[in-house]
Amino acid sequence: MVKANLGGDSAKERVKQAALAAAQAGYPVFPVRLWRDEEGRLQKTPLVKWTQESTTDQEHLLRIWPFKSNAYGIDTGKAGLALVDLDTHSGQDGPGEWAKLLPDAPKTLVVNTASGGQHVYFRDPSGEIRNSASVLADGVDVRGNGGFVVGPGSEFEGLTYRTSDGGRLPRVDELPEAPEALRALLRSRAVAPKPEKPSSGQPLGEAGQGVALVRELLAVVNADGGTRNDQLNKSAFALGQILAGGGLAESVVRGALEEAGRQAGLNEFEIPKSIDSGMLAGADSPRNVERTPEDLFIGLDLHEWFSTDHPAPPRFGLGNLIYEGSVHIIAGEPASGKSVLCYQWAIDAMRAGKRAVLLDEEAGPRDALGKLVALGASTELLKDRLTYLAPSGRNLDKLATQFHALVSSGEVGVVVVDSLGAALAIAGRPENDNGEVGGFLTSVVLPLAEKYGVTVLLIDHKTKGDTGRYSRGASIKLQLTAVQLAVVATQPFSKEKDGVMTIECNKNRFGDYAEGDRWKVDVSTGNGQILLDVEEFTQADEAEAFVKSELVQAVAGHYRSVHPQTFAVRKLHEVEAIKQHGSKQKIETVVKWLVAQGVLTRTSPSSPLEWVPDQTALDLTGVAS
Repeated sequence: MVKANLGGDSAKERVKQAALAAAQAGYPVFPVRLWRDEEGRLQKTPLVKWTQESTTDQEHLLRIWPFKSNAYGIDTGKAGLALVDLDTHSGQDGPGEWAKLLPDAPKTLVVNTASGGQHVYFRDPSGEIRNSASVLADGVDVRGNGGFVVGPGSEFEGLTYRTSDGGRLPRVDELPEAPEALRALLRSRAVAPKPEKPSSGQPLGEAGQGVALVRELLAVVNADGGTRNDQLNKSAFALGQILAGGGLAESVVRGALEEAGRQAGLNEFEIPKSIDSGMLAGADSPRNVERTPEDLFIGLDLHEWFSTDHPAPPRFGLGNLIYEGSVHIIAGEPASGKSVLCYQWAIDAMRAGKRAVLLDEEAGPRDALGKLVALGASTELLKDRLTYLAPSGRNLDKLATQFHALVSSGEVGVVVVDSLGAALAIAGRPENDNGEVGGFLTSVVLPLAEKYGVTVLLIDHKTKGDTGRYSRGASIKLQLTAVQLAVVATQPFSKEKDGVMTIECNKNRFGDYAEGDRWKVDVSTGNGQILLDVEEFTQADEAEAFVKSELVQAVAGHYRSVHPQTFAVRKLHEVEAIKQHGSKQKIETVVKWLVAQGVLTRTSPSSPLEWVPDQTALDLTGVAS
């Protein structure tokens, strides 16, 4: 549990502590920035992908919390809440209208907002109540499944969102359920807006989005007198679909629609109501954005980019090596331990409350599930949090839509593919062809991370004895994935034999650790269990490992056993000094010199050093100094 730091005196620190307290009370929260647009209207911008990142886990919240956040949001749908949002701006009297609608509404939490309105909290475990704008009455909106509100304790321009009675924020399960009278009102008054021309549902490129915006604005301005308000609602619905799919910008769309409504002769009170209703309904059926060739030459909005923070994704799991919402390749020879590592990271995600999907096309359930249990996953955890797909020759190229639908449903945090080579082979894509491998990654794998925020672990093979650094096959793998880790069984292990794995970073796009960084994983086995313990190599660790395998074994060991009299004790001390204090460069210099003198030899660049038996004692004076 995270303990609140009550000593913080800055507004941002107070907001962060309020968010942590809300998470502890069962409200899924996320960081938000409050700001005013050019018209002076209060705007709220989530600083993360809030539908994915909203959480009650305080540790996770601290990892994703940016310094610039001055507010936090509550994911009403994930919390199982339905909030009545009562507005008082532009002459509206939301609280008065609400009192008329439900005079006998149960007593519940009421939060006074920074703009003078109120949020009335109810529970809605069914998720039946969705967002709506002014459906019940003017100034009475609803935030439910699919929405969020700014939470109490958020501060902006000296104003604070606070509970109306000044008391604590109750736990979610302490709130009363939404009364049946409210549900009945919503059912009776909800009118789903229908676009004049139903959307094809096909993705739009940026150029197409611009055309759609202009078309809808013209439709509003040119609408006949009796249909102007209806057309504004329909146009807001169509553009709300594009906004929900990640296109355009809400401030641009809203401002343009408001101006079109004024030009059409609508009054100032009708315009925002019609726009809100249409845009909220459009958000329920998003129209995805697709990049076209023209889009490739549209510059990034640097004003928007530099107005927000862009931290590396949070890390988790054994060794803190794996990034949330990113694609990783875990490569190694057969029996190197790469699948054991990936299964451990999947268990770490499941223990954190996420679901793991294991797509197995190699091991089979006896081996795969057996390893998970040996690593300490209880059968209850696996039954509750694991989706295991046994080998069946799935062609992911043809089944990408179904695969993505599986991953997008539920709380999937990690997908393990065992193995990438098998998946490529089943799809008929040669693993040495950049075009084929790149097509598979971009259409099947990358959307799992980029669209659904899932951590992807691709188990990949290196050929036995392969001295290359990277995973087998096309170089496009390295280019398209965020992280590649190479795994080597430096001391082979089995079910009843301890061993050691070494992990080396071949690529890290985020830079928290670098290419060449290494970690040692001690593997303890026995009694059907596997226990992993990881620690990072230091330079001294690498030097010592190098000396033991090269210099001490080949030089000191030989002289101690074969020439004990001629190899002075002083020289042995020099070898030990190199082992304890020598840099890797100095050790390599000594070994190269020994090879040049003919004392040590290699049959090939990748083979171990061997002793040349007909050599006599060697004076190392000066070499190791």
